[in-house]
Amino acid sequence: MKKKFLAALLFLVLTLNGQTNIAVIDFEGKNVSKADASALTDRLRLELFLTGKFVVLEREKMDAILKEQQFQLSGCTSDACAVEVGQLLAVEQMVAGSVSKVGQTYSVTARLIDVAKGNLISGGKCDLKGDIGDVMTCLNAVAAQLAGNLSVTASKPTSESPQTDGLPDMVFIKGGTFQMGSNDGKGDEKPVHTVTMSDFWMGKYEVTVAEFEKFIAETGYQTNADKGDGSYLWTGSIWEKRAGINWRCDAQGNVRRSSELNHPVIHVSWNDAVAYCEWLSRKIGKMYRLPTEAEWEYTARSGGKNYKYSWGNFDPEGRKGGNIRDESAKRALGWSGIWDGYDDGYVYTAPVGSFEPNELGLYDITGNVWEWCQDWYDSKYYQNSTQNNPAGPSSGTYRVLRGGSWLTGPFYVRCSIRHFSDPDNRFLFIGFRIARDH
Repeated sequence: MKKKFLAALLFLVLTLNGQTNIAVIDFEGKNVSKADASALTDRLRLELFLTGKFVVLEREKMDAILKEQQFQLSGCTSDACAVEVGQLLAVEQMVAGSVSKVGQTYSVTARLIDVAKGNLISGGKCDLKGDIGDVMTCLNAVAAQLAGNLSVTASKPTSESPQTDGLPDMVFIKGGTFQMGSNDGKGDEKPVHTVTMSDFWMGKYEVTVAEFEKFIAETGYQTNADKGDGSYLWTGSIWEKRAGINWRCDAQGNVRRSSELNHPVIHVSWNDAVAYCEWLSRKIGKMYRLPTEAEWEYTARSGGKNYKYSWGNFDPEGRKGGNIRDESAKRALGWSGIWDGYDDGYVYTAPVGSFEPNELGLYDITGNVWEWCQDWYDSKYYQNSTQNNPAGPSSGTYRVLRGGSWLTGPFYVRCSIRHFSDPDNRFLFIGFRIARDH
């Protein structure tokens, strides 16, 4: 009894508001080595934690508790056994599953089990051709399925990581037809028109400072801010361009600390973003680029659904929202025009992935930073847009920005909102994410 009490006390200390305490049993391997199954299990632990819905018991702590209880996990593959383990660990839910290989195809299945009731809560699955490293990248979809953020799908890749560590994760986007634009927005959002998208890949996150730093380190590239007169900051009364402000800096102009390298890179121009894509294409051997405006809106709407915001048609709440102009901005900066009653916890940029992903598994598609798109901007383009994979006008003066940012109010974080800037402009609220043809 004393050991069980100590285990329960350990998890009471770890419990966070609105989150569920869970533990994960190593995958059962079928034609897969024990080491690979263990590595996949560890990756799933991380992805479950990143959903924001779970407090995940670390492997070392789980093993220590079970050792105290003199319980052997070997051969524990049934739901009944998972429930027994969950009771010993004093967690609310358990995850058990398996990974199998047939030919070149891996299949991962996972089950979320209620410890108190012994019943199945949800399931997750992904099938992917490739090697074990490729399979790692589809576990974010399995975690999202277990968390209730995605429906279970099979036989289609959902995510990939480039072969070189520290480079952006990509999410597979299944094409489809949707209604682009809005009758409730500005004139350049009209008319609402039918668009059909082919399959493509989209960056799971906005490109981070760490990822952009790798590009700079390998190429010696100088950004528009480096070559010019810096980037724009907000002084409290005016926008002011200051020399020395570049991609290394935060929204206040200070050089980022090492703990902030997981924030989206800012103070970068459209030209800088394209240069990054060209470098990544050479490095990986696949053609990376900025997303088209149509691709961006299609993914923001979770595959073209009639969503006003990337999280749906409801007011943001906690992690079901994004880093936008809110109560935090009002308190710290005295700003009006906020989303009343919503506090995302960040005044300036937030680490990528700080909020729940949309239904396609994409993070921060709303807020955090405005994102450069591939297209030239034309306020009347929707009147003449082609239906299949529109890529914008053939020429222009400005490039498209999408998504809103940490300083953007409710109207400007809608999925259909369009914004633009000179391709060499750089600001404290502009970054980018990448895309790739399928």
